[in-house]
Amino acid sequence: MKELGRIVDIEGSYAIVSVKRSEACSKCGACEMGTTDKETRLKIQNDLKGTVGDMVEIELPAQQFLKASAILYLIPLVALLIGVFSGYAIGNNLGINGELTGAILGIILTAVTYLVIKMMDPVFRKTNKFLPQMVGIVSSKKKGDRKNGK
Repeated sequence: MKELGRIVDIEGSYAIVSVKRSEACSKCGACEMGTTDKETRLKIQNDLKGTVGDMVEIELPAQQFLKASAILYLIPLVALLIGVFSGYAIGNNLGINGELTGAILGIILTAVTYLVIKMMDPVFRKTNKFLPQMVGIVSSKKKGDRKNGK
């Protein structure tokens, strides 16, 4: 998935890139740094030495996007289903309302899964596997138009 954005700030070896949300990501909500529904700001490695005002192309490979989606959505769904079915069985074996026990255990396991994912976020960020990469500078205010990257 490729997007265009403008560098709005530099923080050490990172660039803060303002990206207009495309239709593909407008309803995801995974970007915590989003400032509006139409724009988000991403902190990405500034490997191409872009400067403030540069228009850059960023990319998150489709395989990484799918892995991130599975972590955010599929794993909690599996936890919910395990909790519901386990709670139902446990509740019926103990002679209490299995449906209620299943619902409560499903919600608890889903919440725990999201907390674990949230706690793992620094590890995911450190590996840079699930962060977009700057692959090209489309235009630069200081140096004229140029093309870099892949």
